Amino acid sequence: MDLVDICQQYQYLGIIINEHLSYEITATTLAESAGRALGGVISKFKSFKNVVFQKFSKLYHCGVVPVMDYCTGG
Repeated sequence: MDLVDICQQYQYLGIIINEHLSYEITATTLAESAGRALGGVISKFKSFKNVVFQKFSKLYHCGVVPVMDYCTGG
């Protein structure tokens, strides 16, 4: 007979599930990831001089928005 391990939280497909089914931990983790992605976009933007806003916007929508939208249902 196999025993099931009890754990405080479990991560599955990027969603952190806990015993209370709280989304707060997942939201915090995704916000931190989006912040890192935004930092990367800003650092690239600063390293290349004379980049138009449209390019920055494209980088933002391709690199940051998908992280923020993950599992939002929108």
